[in-house]
This record gives sequence, C-alpha cells and structure tokens, in this order.
Amino acid sequence: VGNALNCTSCHLNAGTVADGSPFVGVSAFFPGYAPRAGKVITLEERINGCLRRSMNGKPLAPQSADMQAMVAYFDWMKNNTRPQDKVAGRGVGKVDPTLKPDLANGKAVYAKQCAVCHGDNGQGLTRADGEWIYPPLWGEQSFNIGAGMARTY
Repeated sequence: VGNALNCTSCHLNAGTVADGSPFVGVSAFFPGYAPRAGKVITLEERINGCLRRSMNGKPLAPQSADMQAMVAYFDWMKNNTRPQDKVAGRGVGKVDPTLKPDLANGKAVYAKQCAVCHGDNGQGLTRADGEWIYPPLWGEQSFNIGAGMARTY
C-alpha cells in the first residue's frame, strides 16, 4: 500500500471486534448499494476502495490471489449471516453529535491511552528496521482525506 496502514488499522483484531469495523457477516451484504459510489458494488470493489482511499494503494485485480484470499476470509467470517440479517456491532458505533470537543480532556486521554503506541505527537512507532508497529494517526503515512476514518461526523 502507499502508507503505513494495513487492514487492522481500522478493522480491529483482524475484523473481529464489535464496533471496531468488523468483518463479521460483511460478505453477506455484497453486492450492495454504496452511497459514496452511487451504485451497487461488489465486495472486491469495496476492498479496492479501502486500498485506494484509506491506504493510498493500488487496486488489486478481482481474480488475483491476494484479492481472492481476502474474499475467502470475509466469506469465512460471514458464517451463517444472510443479507436480511442485522449484525450486532457492525460498523464503528454511533458518536453522539451533541458532544462538544474538550481539548484538555482529549489531551489527557491521548497521553494516558494512546501515546504509548502512537507516540507523543501521533507519529506512530517503528521497529529498528523501519517496519511499522503502530501507524501514525495523521500525515503522509496515515489516513488520507478520502478515508472514512478521516471524517469525524
């Protein structure tokens, strides 16, 4: 990909965490309508959207081994989910729009819960060989403006 992110940067614990953008059941909902695209898309198109937007990468050919491996994982995570089912914890949860940002509290929470992995300034953490352990939270190696994680609404 084109930045320091990977799938688990958004899809927590290999896509298994409720409200952590899980993969559980997701392939049951494809093909499906995508509001951003304004049309029905395939699972492969959705995956490529993540690769292009969130990770500044290049799309994979739908029949490539890497794409087919991802689709197989999603199908395995589907289990018995049907298109009409509601999957508890799907997505990232709801944010209360009446909450007002509190800079001082945010700074304290970040220092206590985030900085140990993402660094004092959100720069991320790398191994001695330069491989990313925890991705940066903003900048060239993080989410771009087209990524869902870049939007707070």
